[in-house]
Amino acid sequence: MRQSARITHPVSECNSPIRKRRRPTLALAAIVGLLSATIGASTGPRLLQAVIVDQLSLTHPNADFRTRATSLLTSRGYQVIYVDGLSVTVEFFRTLPLLNPAVLILRMHTAREMDSAGHHSDNVVLFTGETIDPSRFGLKGIPSPAMTAVAQARADPQTGEPKTTLSQSDLAHVSPVFYDPAQPEIPHVGLRATFVERAMIGRLRNTRIFLMGCDGMRSRTIANAFVQRGARAVFGWDKPVTAEHTDRAMLMLLAHDLAQGSSITSAVSETNRLAGPDPVYGALLQYYSGS
Repeated sequence: MRQSARITHPVSECNSPIRKRRRPTLALAAIVGLLSATIGASTGPRLLQAVIVDQLSLTHPNADFRTRATSLLTSRGYQVIYVDGLSVTVEFFRTLPLLNPAVLILRMHTAREMDSAGHHSDNVVLFTGETIDPSRFGLKGIPSPAMTAVAQARADPQTGEPKTTLSQSDLAHVSPVFYDPAQPEIPHVGLRATFVERAMIGRLRNTRIFLMGCDGMRSRTIANAFVQRGARAVFGWDKPVTAEHTDRAMLMLLAHDLAQGSSITSAVSETNRLAGPDPVYGALLQYYSGS
């Protein structure tokens, strides 16, 4: 990845190719309404809630995954909230714990962080569907004609620049992320582990998190951030993974995890046995529970 010497913040790149864009299924206003309803009902019994965050729908839409995951969850008594890729903004993720998910499926691109010298770390950032003004990170050489449809949809009508909801304090917890740094694309906002630790609002309450992107368990940094936020366990991949494999294997894992009497360890072991490693990258599922 070519980088300018002026870059002062980690930049990340994703291994997976992109092309397709989709309109949001669940608008941010609707999500805010759901949050309000959830908060209003917080004094009563907790609903069995599952949230599918489908940022990957922007590049690898898979309606069958959504249908099958929803069916598995509803058959076990979960109320399912589905969030389309363009609705996965910084503000949505900040307030995500307020939805009180017992199951949280993060069907999202993830990218290994890269420093200004071009070295990858083992820590990952989570892609949002939100583009960012490159100048806020000192990034140069990304031509404005390269704006994607997503960036245009979010552009300021007066300046034509991508809009974000980033505050100055947010800048310490996010990173520009690229699907393909060789292309002149507008970067998306990536959320670092410190965003989960310090910028999220509310607690996760024994949430089981299915982290479907590449390298999510290469290190335990992002998983530990979720556990410290209150998650019970985080499932993820130790290497890059193809969209097709993560969709198939995570559905198997979800079925095993929801089965009565199934332990986390046995669910992961059985899924790895049945699904095998990713056929391209060799990724295997792992889990982290903080213990």
